[in-house]
Amino acid sequence: DSAILSQALTAAAFGILEREPSIRISTDSLTLGLALTNTNEYGRALAQFEDAKRSSTDYVSYVSASTGAGSAAIIIGDADRGAEHFESALAVGEVYIDVPEITRRFRDADTYLRWAAALSFIGNCESGGQQLASALEVLESMPANELSLSASEVLRQAGAYPLYCGD
Repeated sequence: DSAILSQALTAAAFGILEREPSIRISTDSLTLGLALTNTNEYGRALAQFEDAKRSSTDYVSYVSASTGAGSAAIIIGDADRGAEHFESALAVGEVYIDVPEITRRFRDADTYLRWAAALSFIGNCESGGQQLASALEVLESMPANELSLSASEVLRQAGAYPLYCGD
């Protein structure tokens, strides 16, 4: 069963990194956070994402860790903590000024989408819809190109359907 295999591999990775903490890098914590999310261990995933966020040294790692932490926090019932993580992902573009504007905008749109998904997962469709609208706003503010236009169209179509909410 793939769930058992995933749990076993995650446990093995934890064991190695606990015995040899000097070899741990931010992407290790990020990878473990994703693995724990896949096995519905959101509390443990949150700790890994927060560790990855603290030790990240680049834009993509920081945003990935922040959005992972934001989603995990919301799912375990800490919406305020989740919002703080998502907001930090949106604000970090001001720190990494060497990142191209188009990259920052797409990452911002992705952050809003992940925020919307986490909120809708716990049944907060109203707030999730607001984040979905923010993602669309970011995409529509971008210079028109094939990718931004098709992404905007997908979001517009998604907005025509209610968000999945809870069970």
